[in-house]
Amino acid sequence: MTSNESSLSEKVQASFRELTTAAKNLNQVSDELSQTISFLDAVLQKLNLGVSAWVPVTGDEDPNGHYWSRDIGYAKVENHWGIALRNIHGSHDDPDGEVTTDDLWLFNDAPRWLRAEGVAHIPALFEKLTRLADDTAKRIQKSSKEAKELAGAIKAAHK
Repeated sequence: MTSNESSLSEKVQASFRELTTAAKNLNQVSDELSQTISFLDAVLQKLNLGVSAWVPVTGDEDPNGHYWSRDIGYAKVENHWGIALRNIHGSHDDPDGEVTTDDLWLFNDAPRWLRAEGVAHIPALFEKLTRLADDTAKRIQKSSKEAKELAGAIKAAHK
């Protein structure tokens, strides 16, 4: 073995030892974050909100109206309600107003870098969920009143 091969081998071994330590630390802190988010998900699920909300984490728009965004939200993903992360893109000039969701994950299933980026926006998400829950309750209350009036009219006509 030449000195260059020996030196390369030693560098690879040293780098791999450092990588092993870094991975162990990454896994530990990632597990801690996952446990915290799991707790928040459990608390939110007990509230039985049934409303989705999204807040932007980061994004951009070009002069032509094309945009992209990374968002954190509370949504139903594969039949499971929870804190979620998504990547979307679209165009404000699209006549159908379609938004394309590139990626959608429950928070703990998302890439680690995206989780780290999104966690600071959880308070804004809770604020938006509160507003949406209040607004939805008001709309349902109004709809319920209208439905009762319709039912009363049907009962009266049915006699």
